[in-house]
Amino acid sequence: MSERSPPRSPCVLVLEDEVFVGLELSLILEGAGYSTLGPAPDVQAAEELLAQTTPDFAILDVNLEGVTSASVARLLEARGVPFVYMSGYTDDYMDEHLPRAPFFNKPVQPALLLKAIEAALRSRAGPGGGPGGDPEGEPGDGSGG
Repeated sequence: MSERSPPRSPCVLVLEDEVFVGLELSLILEGAGYSTLGPAPDVQAAEELLAQTTPDFAILDVNLEGVTSASVARLLEARGVPFVYMSGYTDDYMDEHLPRAPFFNKPVQPALLLKAIEAALRSRAGPGGGPGGDPEGEPGDGSGG
C-alpha cells in the first residue's frame, strides 16, 4: 500500500509595498486554498524569492514607492508564469515598458481576482488550455477592455 501525498496547492507570489494590502491579499488567497510567496514589499525582495522558487501565479503592484514591478514581470514572463497587475492608479498609468498582463484597480474585488487566477491556472494546466483556451477573453481580467 502506497500513501499518496495530498496535491500541492498552487503558489501565488504577492508583490505589494502596502503592508495591510499585502496581508489582505495573502488572507484572501489562503482562504481560497492557495499558498502564498511573500508578500514581498519591494522588487528586490520579490527577485530574491524568485531566485529560490517559481510560483504558479503572481500579483504585482505596479508602483512600489516610485519603482515599477517591470523587472519582476519580465522574470515571470520568461518563466511562463501568469500574473496580473494591481494598482491604485488607473490602467492608463501603465508604462509601455511593462509586459502586458491583466490589470486590477485597488481595492480589488476578491471574487474577480480569484476568477482570473483560476482561469490562468486552468489555461496553463495543459495543451490547448482549459475550456475555451483563450487567455485574452478570460472573465474577470479586470482590464475593462
